[in-house]
Amino acid sequence: MRAYIKQTTHKIRDFIYAGWRFLVDFRRLSSQQSATFCRSSLRRVLVRSNTNGLAPAIQAGGPFDAITHPHSTTHFSLAPSPETSLVNRQGVAPACRIKFSYQSWNPILSQIQRVLAQGNFDGLCLIYSLFNAFKALKRPKEQAAKFARDHRDQWIVVIGNTPSLHNFVLGSGSVFGIQSDEMDVKVKRAFIATSFDVMTEESNDSCTVTATDIQSLVTMDFTKSVAVLCVKKRAKFENGGMGEHWITIVGRDDELGKYLVACSNTLLHYGFTERQDEQTGRFYNTTIDVAGITKATVYSDYINQVHVSKR
Repeated sequence: MRAYIKQTTHKIRDFIYAGWRFLVDFRRLSSQQSATFCRSSLRRVLVRSNTNGLAPAIQAGGPFDAITHPHSTTHFSLAPSPETSLVNRQGVAPACRIKFSYQSWNPILSQIQRVLAQGNFDGLCLIYSLFNAFKALKRPKEQAAKFARDHRDQWIVVIGNTPSLHNFVLGSGSVFGIQSDEMDVKVKRAFIATSFDVMTEESNDSCTVTATDIQSLVTMDFTKSVAVLCVKKRAKFENGGMGEHWITIVGRDDELGKYLVACSNTLLHYGFTERQDEQTGRFYNTTIDVAGITKATVYSDYINQVHVSKR
């Protein structure tokens, strides 16, 4: 029951956010665009009062299926009830049922990228997962732009120590050219640990990177740690697959049975989707089912627990 209430609360919250996002996008339109948008919308959907309450008007030429903001994919479907086959003299259907799809109005789809950005071609997801992990542990509420400015020097050093940098830039990702899987695991874990050493070099913090497994993620205390791991193509997030990709798990919702994920790829492909974990205060932009983390969907030897403590 608690899980159902939580799911309902999240849907209501996201619905309110979608409405706010719609208004923000609408205000960005020019006067002429706004007028065109309003005229187009009003021609197709008018809410009028009749004996059955408020019912959308249905044009005699055919039912209106959806209303979509030109700068957004927020989408509302109108599913005529059985009696809408009869249209009264005013062209207003006696009743019309609004069909609402969570996926259609979810803010996940509210802003889809149209302009190429850094990240569309490269394969630096491992590096971003490390910096997302450190940010989640140390500065979860800080704006990403400010965090990037403050840690530019650390980024430069980490990039400078990255093996096979050309593979990262070309989009091949963390391909270090090592033939043995066992050695590849050791090299990547050493690189991850060294990267965190660079991030904490001039602070009183110390990062500990330890190997962990799928079962340990289920009970891991995410208030003190995060997990960095590489998923396979079969892994399915709330929006779909990501291909082979490094991610950071910043929390776990035990009631919903989901891991909360900070993913550097989600913004590029699915738009702005950030939410805040009530338990840790960290931000995440996608989720994956706890049951969805298996040997078939992740590289089980590449799961790393990251913990920050004082020196």
